[in-house]
Amino acid sequence: MRQVLEPDQTETQNESLKQCGEIRPFDTNQRIEFVQPHTRLTSNEFDLPSGLYWLKCSYSPSAIISPPRLGIFCQNALETHVIGVDLDRKDRLLELVGGRVRFELTPYAYPGNLYLEELALRPMSGVRWINFSLRRGLGKLLPNTGLNKLSEPRGLAFPVDERKSNVHSQDSWMVHETGYLSFIPSGHELLSVAEDLVSKVFDTQSETMAVYGDNLVGAVVRGLPDWDPILAATADYVEGAVFVRESAKDLRLSSGMEALRAAERLFGSGAIHHIPVPLSRAAVADGDRSRPSVPCPDHADWPSVTIVIPTKIRLDLLALCLNGLAKQTDYPRKLEVVIVDNGAEPEELEAVIAKNLASLDIRIIDRSGPFNFSYLVNQGVAQAKGEIVVLLNDDVVPISPTWLRRMVDSAMDERVGAVGVRLLNKDGTIQHAGVALGLCGLCGHMWRGLSDADAQNYPSILAPSRRSAVTGACLAVRRSLYHEAGGFDEADLQVTLNDIDFCLRLNGMGYQTLYRGDAVLIHDESSSRGADIDIAKLKRRAAEIETFQTRWNTHDVQDPWFSPYFDRYSESGL
Repeated sequence: MRQVLEPDQTETQNESLKQCGEIRPFDTNQRIEFVQPHTRLTSNEFDLPSGLYWLKCSYSPSAIISPPRLGIFCQNALETHVIGVDLDRKDRLLELVGGRVRFELTPYAYPGNLYLEELALRPMSGVRWINFSLRRGLGKLLPNTGLNKLSEPRGLAFPVDERKSNVHSQDSWMVHETGYLSFIPSGHELLSVAEDLVSKVFDTQSETMAVYGDNLVGAVVRGLPDWDPILAATADYVEGAVFVRESAKDLRLSSGMEALRAAERLFGSGAIHHIPVPLSRAAVADGDRSRPSVPCPDHADWPSVTIVIPTKIRLDLLALCLNGLAKQTDYPRKLEVVIVDNGAEPEELEAVIAKNLASLDIRIIDRSGPFNFSYLVNQGVAQAKGEIVVLLNDDVVPISPTWLRRMVDSAMDERVGAVGVRLLNKDGTIQHAGVALGLCGLCGHMWRGLSDADAQNYPSILAPSRRSAVTGACLAVRRSLYHEAGGFDEADLQVTLNDIDFCLRLNGMGYQTLYRGDAVLIHDESSSRGADIDIAKLKRRAAEIETFQTRWNTHDVQDPWFSPYFDRYSESGL
């Protein structure tokens, strides 16, 4: 939910800001109430020059238990620069890229009132600085400012319910006067926000039978996705308190996760509500988490598979990719590989392919000409014979033999549309663990840069789970469904965001996008094509981003599989 507030100044005042005025994105001296988990406030746009600005902020925190976040979107003809600032009531200096500038105010914890006393940007007069160079962004219109990190409390505590402040020594169920039951895990204590939040959900949502919140260990919040039965089938990802209606006493089982799974069986997924706020706290972590154990699926009759690989310049990468398909893939049927040649040297391409002909059924189709990734993929799928099509970049290398069986197992499910995988950088950190909508007003790879050790704290990274979209660098789908959805958009999304658009169209047709965190490959991202660093490519990219944002209204999206506790202003667009 997004509420637009009118800037409290006239157009004349807005023009005067270019000289030495003051930018006030929101009306001050007003009380802003955050009652819905996905509420944020968005200002109108300002025309501002590049420069240094002094940010001043003061507010009364009231019931807000973690500092709100100010997202600043600066858009010019070729670039959108996004920064996020924690409003911890400290003045600071900011560098802004000029152009059309708008502001988003996002709370990190709910519920509460925020009395905004002052929020202003003041241009620094007499300061000269150099605008960002074209190459500074290396072609990324939405710069990757780092890992999506947890918004941990900054100087503000999570208050404990004093009436129930004892840390429970064993798992236990409690009866509350307001008409619900709570399961308190051993080592946890209820927070003071829990009773009001849970009561409000049960009072206003008659279909809700069970409620859970985010995981809080010490002062670290581990944000959770909305209820995901796919993830729940293999991982106990809800570690904190769970609440059920008193009338649903059949849900009083041995653990909170068992209660939630029972609610799924008895009432359906719609009966389970996630509040993106910690409702209980574990004083200390239980040590290293065990990794979710996901057995490799087996079927008596596996479908035929075609792997479509567009390629052009980096035949050394293609050689590694084909070698991985031949030697690091244990699929029980011989794989058909369709290589879509966009202008490689014929002799070199034939030499690379010859080394793998014994293990793979390889065909080459010549599609030379201007680079249009959507067109190349569509042409490859048109030539495919397999029941399942896997789109694979030539810079992706299989490292886990069971990766394809895991993907195909999910793609065979009639409820599922696109299927993605966990992609790693060469150093073992995460490059892709699904796509979240709304990051930087667009979308972004989830968990980019997270280490393998840290990933163990988030079962949704390691186990099969729901996503809004997955990258086309490694994407499986039924061939019939690919054609039914119309394939990739060759006209308006020739190079970027075509894979995300494809997933969202499948979602709109009623299919689920599934991420297989248990299928792992290496992705040497953008090595084969290179970065968009010339003017023509940047203009094309900017136009494609505008098309995608308009088509899917990504400014207003709160991704259900990406907790509001993660920083929506820190990740790059795809």
